[in-house]
Amino acid sequence: MVRSALSMPGVGGPDPASPRGRVGFGLAVGALLAAFLAVGIYFAYYGRVNQDEGWYLYAARMVYQGAFPYRDFAFFQAPLLPYVYGLFQNLFGDGLLVGRLTSLALGVGTIALGSRLAFERGGRLAALLFLAVIPMTPMVIWCFTTTRTQPLVAFLLMTGAFLLLRPSASALASSGALLALLLAAATRISLL
Repeated sequence: MVRSALSMPGVGGPDPASPRGRVGFGLAVGALLAAFLAVGIYFAYYGRVNQDEGWYLYAARMVYQGAFPYRDFAFFQAPLLPYVYGLFQNLFGDGLLVGRLTSLALGVGTIALGSRLAFERGGRLAALLFLAVIPMTPMVIWCFTTTRTQPLVAFLLMTGAFLLLRPSASALASSGALLALLLAAATRISLL
């Protein structure tokens, strides 16, 4: 395992094994995640409407009314997205906000898996860099707060990477990774 500057005693702050080092790291991770979540919630409520959002939400409603993509209505992506977003529309009601909060939840899941994987593979510095750069990029925040294919695809791709690249990956984890990657391909045509 590559040791980062923050994982070496005496370099980059307190010893990570000490309670003070763990608390400081935990506070930094918590602050970065809270910042992403706060900006994400703001974007979900007040962000500009993307022209595709209504189409995806309409497709989600249609599949839960018994219609099938391609057969009963035109759909220009792979078929998984309407079933996933439609589930949350059925549970919490129709609407743009429910779709955006579904995307935000997928974004939080993606970032949680990515930061954990960065920590396991590269240590504290890698996790902090991941959290400081990836979720704080305006385009990433925008994608994770609009009803589009990217949040679901990113979550499924990160799930696949997480299961494959962990130090303790097993045959079962590899099978789960394959399933996640196949589901990602079933979400967005350009992944095929």
